[in-house]
Amino acid sequence: PRTLEISGQRDESWIRPLNLAALLSARRFGGTRQVTLAVEDDLFPDNGGLWSLGPEGAARSTERPEARIAIAELAALIFGAHQASSLAASGRLWTASGEVAEELDLIFASSRRPHSGISF
Repeated sequence: PRTLEISGQRDESWIRPLNLAALLSARRFGGTRQVTLAVEDDLFPDNGGLWSLGPEGAARSTERPEARIAIAELAALIFGAHQASSLAASGRLWTASGEVAEELDLIFASSRRPHSGISF
């Protein structure tokens, strides 16, 4: 029998949203309803705050948040690297209920996984 041996690790491109409003406005969202998401970004405070995301698009919100996420995890959702339900299960996304995590899965659904092929 063969054994597995890790011969090395490498990073590929990392994505860090600098202008969340522009990024969100450039993406289409699925889902069955809007979800209010509290975004935390210590480096670029303009990115932080409450956002309504869903089939009607993305916009700033004043509604009570149904989920809370840091900008790094949000980038993973936006680009389709992970599902919201997986992030919630690992404690990297807080949601008011399992239904909210499932709705966020639909909102951020993507038929393509991210890939850059550029390592450094």
